[in-house]
Amino acid sequence: MATLRLRAQPQHGGAAASGWTLTASCSHITKRPQMPQNTAAAETDRPKYGHRPLGIARYGRRPVQPCALASLSLDYKFEVMHTTELSLRVAQVEQIIQQQQDMSTSQQQEVQTAVAQTESLSDKLQSEEQRRTLLEEKIEELSLTLTSSQETSSTLMQEKNFLQQTMDNMMEQQRQEKLLQKKNNKRGWFLCGSQGSSSQ
Repeated sequence: MATLRLRAQPQHGGAAASGWTLTASCSHITKRPQMPQNTAAAETDRPKYGHRPLGIARYGRRPVQPCALASLSLDYKFEVMHTTELSLRVAQVEQIIQQQQDMSTSQQQEVQTAVAQTESLSDKLQSEEQRRTLLEEKIEELSLTLTSSQETSSTLMQEKNFLQQTMDNMMEQQRQEKLLQKKNNKRGWFLCGSQGSSSQ
């Protein structure tokens, strides 16, 4: 019976970490036949003339039964298969970790792109704010200029009206003087005519 437990967790920093830790735990329990504890009894099982029973091998002073050899062979095969499965599973886990790291790198790039766009928008907004401030100052300056121009226009209009009135008064005075002069001329001719008739 074999139980394999694998657990992958990022190193210090969460999903954006640059490394992962893989923890593997395996419990392997194989039931093997018990070796004979009484070697003397095993020695007495041998027939005479120094021949050993078929299928019995000796390593040192302790005999090993054929079932034990078969169990060792099966254990070895199982260990090879178990190691291959572990290697495949570790490769799968490493692939998953690599995919997670690639995804984390992609997310970091997206975050950097978003930060760059935000900074660009912030700079653009600041530039627009400066431009709006300059426009407001220009509008205020033009308003002052317009107000000054209106005041100047009003003053000039008053001055024009004054000059027009003065010119009208002068023309009226000249007309009155001409009329008076005509009256005086007529009166002078009348007086001259009356004096001539009386002298005759």
